Amino acid sequence: MILDTLTSPIILFFARGMIAGISRSDRAIPEAFAKGMVIYLMAAIGLKGGVEVSKSGITDALLLAGAAGVTLSFLLPLPAFAALRGFGRLGRTDAAAVAAHYGSSASSPSSPPTRC
Repeated sequence: MILDTLTSPIILFFARGMIAGISRSDRAIPEAFAKGMVIYLMAAIGLKGGVEVSKSGITDALLLAGAAGVTLSFLLPLPAFAALRGFGRLGRTDAAAVAAHYGSSASSPSSPPTRC
């Protein structure tokens, strides 16, 4: 059971990314491939979600989860900005830009990492 978990593709890719980051690898994922993967993943997630919604219908729990997601994507930049200004010691403009990115990417994988 534990061996199956540790050898799953998700865990192996995560471990490989950690090792590449620690060893300061200069390997890069080609930008065209990264964009293609983002489109594929967004389509796959959307289709899977659409199939599940068609099976269960639009429920109060679904609407609540959607509203929570939208609300959090608007509110997440506020504590991020405060933390970046305080702990990160970033200037106002830089902290606002990074915090806005966290809010915009909280609900979608819009900008994939291209280094591994």
